[in-house]
Amino acid sequence: MRQMQEDSIAVFFSNDLISSNGETFHRYRQHPDLYYLTGINQPETVLVLAPKTAKQGFEEVLFIRRPDTRAASLRGPGIDLQQAAQLSGIRQVCFLDEMDDTLHDLVLLARRIYINSREDRHAYSEAPARDLRFAERLMRLYPAHKYHRAQPILKKIGMVKSAPEVGLISAAIDLAFAGLRSAAKEIRPSRKEQEVEAAISSAIIAGGAQGLAHPIRVASGAMTLYPEYDTNSNELKDETLVQVQVGVMYAGYNASIARTFPVCGSFTDRQRAVYDAVESCLQTGMMSLVPGSSIPECERQLRNQLEQSLETFDIVNAQVGVHFPAECFSHTGRNLKDPHEAYAPLQSGMVMSCAPAIYLPNENFGVMLRNVILVTDEGPVNLSSSVATSSEHVEEMLGALV
Repeated sequence: MRQMQEDSIAVFFSNDLISSNGETFHRYRQHPDLYYLTGINQPETVLVLAPKTAKQGFEEVLFIRRPDTRAASLRGPGIDLQQAAQLSGIRQVCFLDEMDDTLHDLVLLARRIYINSREDRHAYSEAPARDLRFAERLMRLYPAHKYHRAQPILKKIGMVKSAPEVGLISAAIDLAFAGLRSAAKEIRPSRKEQEVEAAISSAIIAGGAQGLAHPIRVASGAMTLYPEYDTNSNELKDETLVQVQVGVMYAGYNASIARTFPVCGSFTDRQRAVYDAVESCLQTGMMSLVPGSSIPECERQLRNQLEQSLETFDIVNAQVGVHFPAECFSHTGRNLKDPHEAYAPLQSGMVMSCAPAIYLPNENFGVMLRNVILVTDEGPVNLSSSVATSSEHVEEMLGALV
């Protein structure tokens, strides 16, 4: 609120419920920004911030849906006004059907309106979000007001995590590792990818995960060439690799870990050479995450090493997106890939994902590793060190769990 301009208000909306098959809805996932600002995890919720409004007591206003007997009988009771105030820390809580009059008063007392427009290129969708739909309505009703983007402020706030936020990300990582350990117990020839997925799912749900940060990905054999493969329907075969990606959401924060395992318990010489090259790139990438650097600088450094490694595997003209990823680094936290200022210097408190990979299409396999790193003034801290990445440790873990 301190970064908002004078005579301004800001409006934030919850995510829509998404129909799954005409009869029910997908499990609800709150808008990360609204959840961060309010702690409310139900649809039909609106937050209005008016830090210097003349309407006393309305500097922060939360609107929630009015309790509905039929909905409560199907999905359980929602939160009431008192519960919403306790969860959010916001004193002024009203029902959503009272919003129009209150918002009208606040808009007329302001000259500027902040809109939380969608600015995340990683998850772009043609479907207009509720924020955008309401913004269009506001612009029709109040065309003389000035409209501003809320995302630049939210990005600055979101890039640097507080100690409690790092703790929640670490909890998500711990659950992801529980899933990986369960996966490792199922990795052997003739098992199905979905059996590995089931073991992962059981572990993270039992551990208290709020949900998945992305679909569980168990890619074996030639499917290791496709980083977003999630069909999980093939059989694990001897002398092949299986790539496992586990992304977990815990208390509104996300983390994803990736490891690549040999199905039979030990790498072939060729697989080990590629794996060790990727593991070396991972170490380089993690060590590059220091205050004052930037994501483009880290990407260039890591890309050079990946290209040099590929030359040793007889790939002279390596192609981005074919032989190695277009992007190896991203901010992570409230989103799996947090919106961020692309060229901003790294600062202590930022949490980054580092995921180098080498893909060899002519040999039908690839290797990916992903860790989560906290940037500090004392050097990078690997938050995902519980499961070591060296090829020797991977083989030892598989042997111990068989």
